Amino acid sequence: MLRKKILLFPLANVLGHLSRTLALAEQLCKEGQDVYVSASDYYANLFEFVDPRITILPSIEMYADATKSFGQISYAKDGNVNESALLEASTHLETPELERRGKLLKKIIDRDTEIIEHVCPDVIVLDYHYAPLLIPKTKEIPLFCISHKIGYPTLCHRVHGEYPYPLNENTILVPGIDRFENSEIEHDSDTIKNKWMLCGMFSWEGWQQIQKVPEKNDIFLFFGSTGCSEKLTPWFIDKLPSDYKLSYVGQQKDDQFLNLRSYLKQTSLVICHGGHETVMECIKQKKPMIIIPNNLEQLEIGRRVEKLKLGVLLTQPYHTIDIKALTDTIEELTHNQEVKSNLASFANDLAQCDGAKIAANIIMAKLYNKVAGEIIEK
Repeated sequence: MLRKKILLFPLANVLGHLSRTLALAEQLCKEGQDVYVSASDYYANLFEFVDPRITILPSIEMYADATKSFGQISYAKDGNVNESALLEASTHLETPELERRGKLLKKIIDRDTEIIEHVCPDVIVLDYHYAPLLIPKTKEIPLFCISHKIGYPTLCHRVHGEYPYPLNENTILVPGIDRFENSEIEHDSDTIKNKWMLCGMFSWEGWQQIQKVPEKNDIFLFFGSTGCSEKLTPWFIDKLPSDYKLSYVGQQKDDQFLNLRSYLKQTSLVICHGGHETVMECIKQKKPMIIIPNNLEQLEIGRRVEKLKLGVLLTQPYHTIDIKALTDTIEELTHNQEVKSNLASFANDLAQCDGAKIAANIIMAKLYNKVAGEIIEK
């Protein structure tokens, strides 16, 4: 087959988005394609673990604080969350902030334009870095998006009756499984369903090269790159009873370079933010979760986890959590046989499919005008 050029744009200052894009990029390399990843240097230390056949093109990303604060939760006095109001507020910015981001967006678009003109890709893949959609030239190039379905997309669908742009128009490669992503959506048309291609978890091999393994412990505290670790981790360390053995990562971004799987294998329970990739890995390792969401997407995912009885969602400001009630929850989750059985069942589903390989097959089928499945079989 003639080699094709594939250009991927991840949201490079969020580890979950960056790592799953790298997983797909590496699979496309294995399939003999010329692969380029456009990424800022925010997590540049990770690039030494990337397949050397991938070309990393330096780019610009929106401010990390803007990414982290998107859809941030604020609780009413009664403890409830007004989803509709917060969803609306997330798209409205004060003039100074709008100007700050607008100036940077202009630079992002200019750099992305340079990258596209340099690579001349046969296909573009976007993972929540959507500036290329503002470049006229991309309209001529086949385009895919990587996105989970449960989270911000399902929240928008429930509140507004439709998925957010560009997830309402393009083919979506979903790094998840049907039972987790889809059960909240009962009224998708066949056309919409066919745009959301459920692939399975995208597992980046680079994480396995990072050798940081903790001792056996009772509770692992992990709040990712969007979960306010700088506040939550010290609070839980101070408040949880001392007879619990804790494991946690530092509060600086470089401390987040860890083989999450190895940490999860050493613990009994995880207290986390509810990011999609973190939750998928917890399920894969059969670890019950207590989710403390920072934003609306994590709240939505946490509700899904709780409904499926894979863990518990705490919907209140962290500093108001009753420690006695929390320790009761920890003990109940750790020994709950139904939760263990559910996690084992979902873990089995995740083990049945190589998400990155399936997604690569879908992309290559489009490039070579084949039916998905034919490419990898050959």
